[in-house]
Amino acid sequence: MCSSLSPSLEFLRLSHVDLSALGISAISKALEERLDALRELDISSNENVSSSGAAELGDSLRKVSNSLITLDLRGCAIGDQGLRWLSQSDAGLPSLSKLESLKLGSNGVGDDSMEVFAESVLKTPLSSLKNIDLSMNTLTWRGMYDLTDAWDCEDEPVSLASPNLRGNHI
Repeated sequence: MCSSLSPSLEFLRLSHVDLSALGISAISKALEERLDALRELDISSNENVSSSGAAELGDSLRKVSNSLITLDLRGCAIGDQGLRWLSQSDAGLPSLSKLESLKLGSNGVGDDSMEVFAESVLKTPLSSLKNIDLSMNTLTWRGMYDLTDAWDCEDEPVSLASPNLRGNHI
């Protein structure tokens, strides 16, 4: 399927289709080869994506860095390790200069990845992020401290319009 996707494709919605890390590998290859006009990527509710799929995706997002506005990874079980991989890769989340909405709810994300995420994604000078969904994860006051510390940056304040943090342990 991925090899037949049009280069002019703007919206790719693969929610609830039982994708695994292997499927994410195919999507990542398509991103690298032909999907540079993609504005929305929705792979939500595919719990077999896991941290391995997040690592695959993190290596290929740079190709859509000038077009991707919405990335929906809710319910993909990426956990702290997956979020770290997405955040630390130069081709991952930090490369998405046009990204406005990042949905990471229900992923088993806790405090351990928040410092790396906040430093590499929220403090990126080119960040256009307006909406972030970290709902229904396992964040506590410690993870929230890392996030709010990034929001309070004096040099380049973060301009989030809608942070969704409901259902955490803060």
